Amino acid sequence: MNTAIEAWQEALFCVADLERWALFWTTVADWEVLHRGAVGRDWLNTWQLPQGATAEELLLGQPGQQAGHIRLIQLQGVEQQHMRSGGQIWETGGWFDINVRVREIEIVQRAVLNQGWVALADPVPMQMGPVRVKEWIARGPDGIAVAFIERLEPPLQGFPEFSTISRVFNATQIVRDEAASREWYENQLGFDVFIDTPGPGADGGPNVFGLPHNLIQNIPSHLLLLHPQGEPIGSIEFCSFATLSGRDFSAKTRMPNLGIVSLRFPVNDIAGLADKLRNTLTDEQWVAPLATRPFAPFGTRECFILRGPNGEWVEFFAA
Repeated sequence: MNTAIEAWQEALFCVADLERWALFWTTVADWEVLHRGAVGRDWLNTWQLPQGATAEELLLGQPGQQAGHIRLIQLQGVEQQHMRSGGQIWETGGWFDINVRVREIEIVQRAVLNQGWVALADPVPMQMGPVRVKEWIARGPDGIAVAFIERLEPPLQGFPEFSTISRVFNATQIVRDEAASREWYENQLGFDVFIDTPGPGADGGPNVFGLPHNLIQNIPSHLLLLHPQGEPIGSIEFCSFATLSGRDFSAKTRMPNLGIVSLRFPVNDIAGLADKLRNTLTDEQWVAPLATRPFAPFGTRECFILRGPNGEWVEFFAA
């Protein structure tokens, strides 16, 4: 357990069109705009973008929540690719999706599909460790996937109230080497595993992955959920497929490409954590060193950025 690192506060998306994403989160999800403005040169330099590049950002969140936000970045004057272009569920690299809770998943499904999103399958019940849920994964603009989850049993307790779609509470990676990812988050960062379970599909038939019903029993999958304090809000998830192989997108899961760029974790002792990791991580794992950068509308913060073993970016900033 790492008591210095808190649950992640926001997910950073790089998108082609802020307006399209703002329309979805403010109408379908009933979220609110927390900030909108130009991105300063300090961040553009951090992302190693050319001098002619510019950017605008939009921060969105569930009303009344201090975390679980999404920060959208739209760039101009720079060449971009999709991070996970045409990516299949078993193909690895970077952040695959974010997770939100919903109350009536079929109603949300219709609203999401009406926005032009596409899905891997229809909503399907599944067991996640001690809880049973109904889950549906859909891809929106820029190839970004969102898992919509309705709790079936036991009743959801201790989670913030929401109207239609909740704050983001988890983010998933499809990992090529589960042992390496687990070692990095557990031993380097001090995260705890709080769910360790086979993936869905052991009984065959419909599954959230959209894999063939007659083959899913023969495609073992595994899920791990981790958190700095072992809690179920502000967590990360690893999903692995032992017998499936495909492309690895790790080299593309970075700025300025389109997709889920990073998660941002508040830290109570940012300098202490940076010093500790500086002695244990390689130069290749450091995307950006500790420095003061703006986190509008929250003022400036000391922060640094790491690259994890799956090519994912993870950011830490002073709480």
